[in-house]
Formats: sequence, C-alpha cells, structure tokens
Amino acid sequence: MKVNVVTVNSGWILQKMASRLVDCANTNGHEFFLSHSPRNDVDANFYVDVGNCYRGKTATLDLGWFSHIHADDLSTVDRVCLSMDFMFHQAQRYVDMLSRIYPVSKMKTGQLCEANPSFELIKPTIGIFQRGVYEGKGFYFMLALAEDPILKKFKFLFVGTGWDEVVNKMQAQGIECSSKTDEIYDQYSTLYETIDYLLIPSLWEGGPMNVVEAKAKGLPIISADVGWMGSEFPVEYLYPANDIGKLIEILCEIIEPIEKRREFVMQYSYKRFLDELITQINILRGE
Repeated sequence: MKVNVVTVNSGWILQKMASRLVDCANTNGHEFFLSHSPRNDVDANFYVDVGNCYRGKTATLDLGWFSHIHADDLSTVDRVCLSMDFMFHQAQRYVDMLSRIYPVSKMKTGQLCEANPSFELIKPTIGIFQRGVYEGKGFYFMLALAEDPILKKFKFLFVGTGWDEVVNKMQAQGIECSSKTDEIYDQYSTLYETIDYLLIPSLWEGGPMNVVEAKAKGLPIISADVGWMGSEFPVEYLYPANDIGKLIEILCEIIEPIEKRREFVMQYSYKRFLDELITQINILRGE
C-alpha cells in the first residue's frame, strides 16, 4: 500500500509526528512518503493535520488527522474539509461537534502520538542526609535493604560520611546511587532540591533534626518511627524502625501510580494508529 503523508512546512510537532508515522509504516512493510502536498498516484493521502494541510479533494482517497479548533464554534472549520473521505480526531469532543455537519460514520478518534524513545521513566530520588557507619543511623538496615529489587525503581543520594559500603553494594546491585561524603552541611539547602523524598532509616533518634529542613523545602518524609517522628512531628510515610518489609510496602505505594501513568501512556503508539489507518483505508477501498 502506498500512502502519501502530507504535513506542513513549519511547526515542529506536526512534522515530527508525520515523520515518525512514516518511519513506523516503512519498518512494518508499507510504503509511506512524507511530503508537503497531495499526490494522485498513491492509494491515499493522509493529512497531518487537516486544518493546516488539506486544500480540497484529490483523485484518490483523502484521509486526515484533525487536531483541534480554537473554540467550540463550527464556523471556524473550513468547509472544504467536509469533502474528505475520512477524519481521525485527537479527541472525542471534536467527533461530537463535527457530527452536526459531517457523517459520524466517516470519523473516529485516533491518537497520533507516542512517548519519545528517550523519555525513560523518571525514577524518584530518595535522599539520606545523615552520617553512616553507625548502627543507630540505619547503616546495617540499609545494607540489608539493598538486596530488594524494588530499589532499582528509585535513585538514591547519600549525604554525609560513612555510607561508602552501602553505596558500593547498591551500585553493585544495579541501583542508581550517588553520594556526597564530605562534611558539606552548608550545601544541604541546595542538595534538598535534588531529591523527591527524604528517608530516615534510623533505628533510634532524638529528633532527627534534618526533617525540619526537608519539610521547610516542601519535601515528603519517609521515616522510621523513632524520636519525635509520627507523634510530635507528622510525616507522610511512617514505618516501624528496622522493619524492611514495611518500608518496601511504602516504596511500592510510591512507585505504583508512577508506573501506572507510564503504563497508560504506552497505549499511545504509532504502530497502533498505523494499524487503524491501514484498516480504514482498506475499508474505503472496499477490501
């Protein structure tokens, strides 16, 4: 099947979308071309998007992707668009709107977009801002925690001396982890801005003090039930001290909505839209 994909000369997002669709089609056994004007020697012209590219009926099939109009006013729709053989719409609201002037049987929704391959899932960064080595600060607790694969879904930043063994073990386990091991307390304010959560893994504490600083920055706190945590000082996530299982449950609770958002958006793919486009062209050709 030969399809001419027509896009505008300017506007990077529309051109990129059209270009990616062509690449997807050509790697899946179809013959698609990218151009700025329609052709009559193909099985169909596909316009991305209708409002910017379509200028009237050709001698072959004309299908298009309709992005949007600037207001819910059909007077802004160019009447020439109504001569198209079929229109895909980015949103159902435009199918409903245009149904007053264009047959519903010639329209459907189709999301022509996809997460760029470079858009990897952003891992939340958990910071531990205290001295290591000491059992009371959760040193051995963190060594044991490093065994769990859930940690690979996060990044970790250790700030303070004495965490080298934990950092090395995490990195050996394939966990993204970095450290600032110098006594750089004056830099804490800036470093808090590089994390998403502050973790207090301590087995016992008087405070700890740094939760006040983190809260002042607006950071959510994950903390063992030690010192004033939970009772006098409310935190978002509290678990029994030295309870790895409960902390893992919290990490799962944090990562679940992030992964669900990623899972949802992955249904938007050029391959999926390509299949719908090819199917619709075949229907219009009576095949």
